[in-house]
Amino acid sequence: MCICGGHTHAFERCVSPFYHEDRVRDTILGMKQDYDADAAEGFVVEMAEVIRREYGGIAFDFVTSVPLHKKDLRIRGFDQSRYLAQALAKRLALPYRSVLAKLTHTQPQKELTAIRRRGNLLGVFDVTEDVAGRTILLVDDVITTGSTLDECAKMLKIFGAEEVYAVTAAAAGLKKEEQ
Repeated sequence: MCICGGHTHAFERCVSPFYHEDRVRDTILGMKQDYDADAAEGFVVEMAEVIRREYGGIAFDFVTSVPLHKKDLRIRGFDQSRYLAQALAKRLALPYRSVLAKLTHTQPQKELTAIRRRGNLLGVFDVTEDVAGRTILLVDDVITTGSTLDECAKMLKIFGAEEVYAVTAAAAGLKKEEQ
């Protein structure tokens, strides 16, 4: 279990090579909105390095990603987390498996306070494949409160995953009024 900012999470730990500020924030936004594969590949290189350094002794069974709802995928046309996860899996010589589905369209997390983020995603993810006994590397683009990764990890563990470790391209800090 990870304890971040006093909150206990279902994932063991999350690592990120960058802080979500300034140029990194702008690049991630561009990757999401404009499908910038070069930017995504730059993040993947750094994410792989932090995984090797921080998770070097962990034998992952596969890599998966935080899923988008089909409505969001239709609107955006690009699933940045899936792209990052697939490229990362290839770079780490691990299989990629799409084992999570987002069942309900929700308000974007970035529009909510930390407290509302935790409740916004309750019950919206499902596990679509057998994950029992597996050690999983879960990928997303940004971690702020950990609510999204937490809900995904919780579902994976309910379905029998042994351990869930997370990696994101960037970690965002919360302003005092958001906590």
